[in-house]
Amino acid sequence: MHIMKKFLKHKNFLFFSFCLSLVSVAWAQSEEQKNGHWYWQGSLHQTGATASDVTLNMGGGVLLKGPQKLNAGTGASMVLGRQFMGEPDEAQNRRVWRLEAEVWSASLPRPSLTVAPLSLTPRDKLQAEALFVNAALRLGESDARYEGTDTPVWRSWLVGGVGAAHVSVPQPRDTPTGCGCFGAASASGAAYQLKLVLERQISQNGWLAHLQLAHVWLPSISTAAASLPQTHYGRFDTGTVSIGIRKLFD
Repeated sequence: MHIMKKFLKHKNFLFFSFCLSLVSVAWAQSEEQKNGHWYWQGSLHQTGATASDVTLNMGGGVLLKGPQKLNAGTGASMVLGRQFMGEPDEAQNRRVWRLEAEVWSASLPRPSLTVAPLSLTPRDKLQAEALFVNAALRLGESDARYEGTDTPVWRSWLVGGVGAAHVSVPQPRDTPTGCGCFGAASASGAAYQLKLVLERQISQNGWLAHLQLAHVWLPSISTAAASLPQTHYGRFDTGTVSIGIRKLFD
């Protein structure tokens, strides 16, 4: 519910990304690409610790700079996608790929923020929500088949995604009285991700489990430009480790 409220609040930017997701998936259903199936996927992920640059604009050309630290956090994602199979080549190998729309979220604790001469301990969280359009290419599969079927037990995938994200941070709790700095900040912007996925067939009726290693790049954010001092938080990136399930359906 919290994620959907954020998306509705910033619908002008994020709605375009979601429409692009649907168009991409629909386009892939051409006459020559009917060998495929739909799937949904749910994942829980752990984000790695990271940091970003902070710039405090005091006005009159005075800029104070420093870092903010972000601890390892948690998040989740939901995917709706379609998998396709190309025609077999001379060796009877088929190229297999996927197109998908992904809703992604993460929450990263923020333990420290240092801009000389100020050093704060916000004890709050950076929140990020994103919509991605992903394309995935199968890298390989195991020779072993699942319980007498023609379905491989293991498969690996390389996934790239582009989309739109909304990032926000609250005002730190220990902001000095009368400072007027480090106000709440938020913004929407471009986001990117790259993933390596290993999945295993766990049933004969289309259930799979997966492990994902990913790296996500998120946009910078700022407080209102008309209000000084203004705080700008630079773009940041973080690695994630995810586990989840995928269900195939017609």
